Amino acid sequence: MKKACLVIIVLAFLLSFVLMLSSCSQAAASGYWFAGDIHLHTTHTDGQHTVDEMAQAAISTGLDFIAITDHDTLRPFEDVNDANAAHDNFLVMSGVEISQTWGHFVAYNVSYLPYEVNEKWNESPWEAQEAIDELLEHNPGAVIFLAHPFFPGLSWNYPDTEGFHGIETWNRYDNRSYDHPDNVNAFAWWDELNSDGRRTFGMATSDAHHRDYIGSTRIHVYAPSLEEYAIMTAIRNGTYYGTSGPRLTFSAEDTMMGGSHRVGRGTNSVSLTVGGSYTSNITQVTLIVNGEIEHTWLPNETEFFDTYVLEASRGDFARLEIYADGNHFAFSNPIWFD
Repeated sequence: MKKACLVIIVLAFLLSFVLMLSSCSQAAASGYWFAGDIHLHTTHTDGQHTVDEMAQAAISTGLDFIAITDHDTLRPFEDVNDANAAHDNFLVMSGVEISQTWGHFVAYNVSYLPYEVNEKWNESPWEAQEAIDELLEHNPGAVIFLAHPFFPGLSWNYPDTEGFHGIETWNRYDNRSYDHPDNVNAFAWWDELNSDGRRTFGMATSDAHHRDYIGSTRIHVYAPSLEEYAIMTAIRNGTYYGTSGPRLTFSAEDTMMGGSHRVGRGTNSVSLTVGGSYTSNITQVTLIVNGEIEHTWLPNETEFFDTYVLEASRGDFARLEIYADGNHFAFSNPIWFD
């Protein structure tokens, strides 16, 4: 009898161990949410703090990663490596903000610049499309976002440009809120691009030049690990949302934001999962389809989750916005229906 009990106990232990390993494996496969701010400036150009000071500020803010994007230079590269060596469980990435008279764009996964303007900004020998083409030729894995496309004096005036992955729909520089006219125009252009079939991701950044503003606007990225390749792959795929605080949930059945959901010909009923949470009340949740408001919820509570059946056709796209007390805001990347 004692032997039988012992066998049962051992088998139960082994079963629980196998289940635990299975659970861990599933968690690793499904990924995790990591928060980051990927448009920052340091003393290498017009920022007020060093790379490491910016990293320390980001850690104290609760971020998991940042990207240093000084103007027209890769000089911060060594400081980025030093910051990564100095801080555990935190990622610092290198990027660059190409800053010319015709506009600015931010690029990541860049190890070589076809020119180095140092302190002489605005002296690129190329126009906008040529600059993007040159950068991609020398850095085939580069990820490019047009920066603050409607800021006065820094506007992007080349709507037919190709080769970029997304645009900064919410750039927080100088404390611009999501409803600042410059950002409102960026959101409208974003919807136009997607309505025209030019699949484009939105981006939220603080564009901080001072450490006090890091993370005021950020992205939450869904990735399998806190490694540069994993984070940048998720950003390239649009598997993230922008926010000043609220958490956001948005999927079409098994398709996450940034993805394409397969539908048949004609109209298809697709179940969407929408929701979010925050420390203050969520006052409004808006579903936007093809650039137009499809449905609005007014939960007025700190947590909200619901399902919505969308009648979708091929070529449609949908995205989600969340508004919370304190003028806080979050937005998803689109889900496209193919």
